Amino acid sequence: MNPGFIRVLLAALGISLLSMSGCSNEPASTRPASALPVPAGQIAAGRVLFEQECAKCHGFVPGRNSKGPQLLHAYGNRAGLLTDYPGYSAALKQAAQAGLHWDSATLDRYLQQPEQVIPQGKMLYDGLADAQARRDVIAYMASQQPASQ
Repeated sequence: MNPGFIRVLLAALGISLLSMSGCSNEPASTRPASALPVPAGQIAAGRVLFEQECAKCHGFVPGRNSKGPQLLHAYGNRAGLLTDYPGYSAALKQAAQAGLHWDSATLDRYLQQPEQVIPQGKMLYDGLADAQARRDVIAYMASQQPASQ
């Protein structure tokens, strides 16, 4: 085999391994896709509620954080993953280190009473009392996951 080809192949393999290991200077503006299924709820109603209740501070565009982090792929992932969002509270970082994941049950509790799930968190939101409305918002958030990657 050609020695030049082998060097190029090994260099490409090394770069691939470095990128998979997380040794990158690029900030993570995205989260990995979730394997969790979209939960029960009305996605269209959830979109309307999200726009009314959440869109002032959150969106779904990678790299475009606002007062709060963008939420693409938040559903089904560990909290606090975005390295390009500097606004995570110490309380959220601590909860993330302890294993907080944004599954349906956790999001339901968080959307109902954020302060109960993450005491001393930064999200200024009184909560969404209606259980069906919370299910709809969660279904909408989950629907923002691509079907496959």
